[in-house]
This record gives sequence, C-alpha cells and structure tokens, in this order.
Amino acid sequence: MEDRKRTIPITRFYTCEGQLLKRMKEKGRKNRFCAETKIEYEKWKAETRELLKTLIGLQNMEYCPLNPQCLERVVIEGGIIREKILL
Repeated sequence: MEDRKRTIPITRFYTCEGQLLKRMKEKGRKNRFCAETKIEYEKWKAETRELLKTLIGLQNMEYCPLNPQCLERVVIEGGIIREKILL
C-alpha cells in the first residue's frame, strides 16, 4: 500500500475576525441598556424582545400546540423523581 499523507497542509487562513470587528464597531451594542426611568426600561425591554425574536428567527418557526407526554417516571433514592417527557 502506498504511503500517503492523509492531512493536507494549510498555508493560508481566511478568518472573519476582521469583518466581525468592523461590524461590531458599526452596529454593536446599538440596543444596549441605558434607561434611567421605568418607562424607558419598559420601552427598551419591548424593543429588545422584538429584536431577539428576529435575530433567532422566531418568525420562521412553526407554531404548534403543546402536548407534553410523560413516557416514564422513576423515583430514585433520596426522593428524586426522574421523568422522561416527550414534547
């Protein structure tokens, strides 16, 4: 059998760190907390929740009714209860 190297040497790396740093300087912490009153806090909280929903893609997720089912319930020593629940 021929003796071949299995790893290809990499001599040049492409990172995204520079681009991320640039983006953070432009847009980072745009929605930081800086409220001084309860009204400002409530406004910040509502805006931040909407922003987070957008960032994690909640608008793209399918909604379905919750119907959890307990498949297994085991009482182990010390009164600890372990449940296997299907969501």
